[in-house]
This record gives sequence, structure tokens and C-alpha cells, in this order.
Amino acid sequence: MRVRILPSILILVVVPDDRAHPAVMQRPFPLDRRAAKR
Repeated sequence: MRVRILPSILILVVVPDDRAHPAVMQRPFPLDRRAAKR
């Protein structure tokens, strides 16, 4: 269960950080999709 909590926190921290980048704005949450698979 701890493994699932860590990725969730990482996504929350990465999502806002990626939003600041213009290149990431073109892609709708590429990291979120990868994390969902895990």
C-alpha cells in the first residue's frame, strides 16, 4: 500500500511543476497516464 501512496504524492508534485513548462501544456498529463498503469 505504501508503494501506491508514494506515486500519488509524486504525481501531485510533478503535475503543478509540469504545468509551468509550455512544452508539457501541449501534452495532457503524460506522467499521470504512466503512473496509472503502475
